[in-house]
Amino acid sequence: MINKKVLLVSLTGTLFCGSALAGEYIKMWPYKDPNWDPEFNLSVTAGQFDPSPNGMQNETSLGLQLSLNCPWFGPPVGALRQQFNLNKVDGDGYDLTTFEINPRWYAVDGNLRYGAGPGFGYMWIKPESSLLGDESSFTLQVSAAIEYRIDNISLSAGTRYQHTSNQDMWGSGDGMNNIITDIKIGFDF
Repeated sequence: MINKKVLLVSLTGTLFCGSALAGEYIKMWPYKDPNWDPEFNLSVTAGQFDPSPNGMQNETSLGLQLSLNCPWFGPPVGALRQQFNLNKVDGDGYDLTTFEINPRWYAVDGNLRYGAGPGFGYMWIKPESSLLGDESSFTLQVSAAIEYRIDNISLSAGTRYQHTSNQDMWGSGDGMNNIITDIKIGFDF
């Protein structure tokens, strides 16, 4: 039951928080405008996965990010981007995968963008030991990043905190709350 509540709260917050940051006059359904451009971008990510809130050691995180301009809300200032992340961590004794949806509002200053936003997702953990079972959890996160664009290439650095709704993963009582700090290189298509 708690997972359904977490999902509902995170979905509602994701839809409304990004648009609230965007300003007073939100343009609804910008994709209907013939001049709207989704500006699709595919990025490769690499960074540090820090589960230290749980007393575990840092690990390397690798992933992919697909992002586009939000088709539902158009801010009068800046850019609202929908970002879909897939992260993989080969940890000490476990393999972890996350899928995240992170809408983010960006201030735009020429080729430089910086912004923040909420998110929600899902996490899967597979232990290397057969004594422990697979675990999974819905997640909530908040993130921030800075991005520099050169023609069709984007270079970015960011961080995000992720909270798991399953706080009893492997009997820990702490879940797998974590922080990822990463760099990205992406290409528009």
